[in-house]
Amino acid sequence: MKGTGIFLAAILISTSLPYVAEPQERKDQTIRQEVDKPAQSAELFVRYMGPEHGKRIKLLGSKFMGIAISSLADRSGRRVDDPYFLISVAPGVMGFACTSNIFWKEDVFQEDVFSSYIARIQRVPRASELEWTASLAKVNRGELQMMYNLGAIILQDRLFGPMGFRQEESAKLLKRLASIPQEVIEVWADTRQMERYQAAVTLCGNDLLFSQGAFQPNVFTKILTSSDPSVLLAVKIGDQDLVKSLLASGKTTELRDDYDRTPLIVAADRGHKAIVEALLANGANVNAKDSRGRTALSYAAEKGNTAIAQLLLDGGADVNIKGDQLGGTPLIEAAVKGDSVLVKALLGKGADVNASSDYRGTALIAAAKGGHSAIVQLLLDGGADPNAKGGYNETALMGAAGVGKSDIVEALLAKGSEVNAKSNTGMTALMYAAMWGRNEIVKILLSKGADINSKDNKGKTALKLAEKEKHTSVISLLKEAGKKK
Repeated sequence: MKGTGIFLAAILISTSLPYVAEPQERKDQTIRQEVDKPAQSAELFVRYMGPEHGKRIKLLGSKFMGIAISSLADRSGRRVDDPYFLISVAPGVMGFACTSNIFWKEDVFQEDVFSSYIARIQRVPRASELEWTASLAKVNRGELQMMYNLGAIILQDRLFGPMGFRQEESAKLLKRLASIPQEVIEVWADTRQMERYQAAVTLCGNDLLFSQGAFQPNVFTKILTSSDPSVLLAVKIGDQDLVKSLLASGKTTELRDDYDRTPLIVAADRGHKAIVEALLANGANVNAKDSRGRTALSYAAEKGNTAIAQLLLDGGADVNIKGDQLGGTPLIEAAVKGDSVLVKALLGKGADVNASSDYRGTALIAAAKGGHSAIVQLLLDGGADPNAKGGYNETALMGAAGVGKSDIVEALLAKGSEVNAKSNTGMTALMYAAMWGRNEIVKILLSKGADINSKDNKGKTALKLAEKEKHTSVISLLKEAGKKK
């Protein structure tokens, strides 16, 4: 099941990529062709979903697509041949069918089972669907597709009886769901090879795990560790005593999950300081990387957990480890978080002050955009380049101007920040300040030679941007400055 954690994101990407550059007049035709040709659609999804789900897609029949899509169209009041409805729903149906093991028997898709569950869709009240959607969005850290919202409900047998949908049972299970810790849902999903939404629905229907509506973590731990437990599993549960017991018995500290995370990485991510100490004492690899190239220090910095980060630094953690393009180095993560104590510690251990990530740029840019004045000064004193550029070629000065931090703007200018530097969109610091109505920043930038006539890629000046947003004070400042030119 490696890679299934990014399954939802993958199918969403797969629905949009082929059509980004598609001319408007051909869009409907293209979408219809993708939906009307199961083999072609299957190839598309296999490309993004990986070999395991790809294998199941190839084994799917086409009949189930029509059954499910028709039912969803009826429910939403949409036409079944609406191409935009089809392309948004088809991936969800396909994904739901692939990831729900109940529909498979020895690699054979059970169309009759699938059809019987899909028939339940029309029995779910709209209000109940919305309640479950809100709860499951939290479980999945974002919104779910329509098929996954309803899929979570129709797979729970306790919600359906001879008389239809069981409202009281639904309210009971929703209350239970709210009491289940997110890490418990993740652990159950990992160990049972299912998606988080499926794990959540399964757990809330298990009476053994609840007492008077409240989740019982001790019972869950007993169920989960009834077979031979691993250190990784114990860390995910957060059971410090079990971790220490397993380590004492010689269990490995380097077992990895589907995301290549080690017990140390998981413990650092979840803030289990005592467990981090125990793992380090037992020789855990402090610089092990997960599938995103991130280490335990990366996660500790991202979460702002200075105590754990210091433990890792003392244990030899690489301060310049560079993870994915979003986060970058631990120093960048600490700057984003606004953790001046950790920034000092990282700089003291030799962190590269000018290391950059594709998205956030340098730590200085991240700190400026976050309005973290003390960290900006720390970084400048540590040799940070005031003219470094990050995502979209934006500079720290642009970020500070946008958020309205005059002290940061002045500090950057004092260190030689280029006042008229432009981003990929042609924006200058003055334009950002004007667009957001930052009067004081506009004054400072004008006094330092900001070009009032500079235009962005759409031909707009700072004045035009201020006028569009109706920032009257900025408009007056810019007009007055224009008269002096």
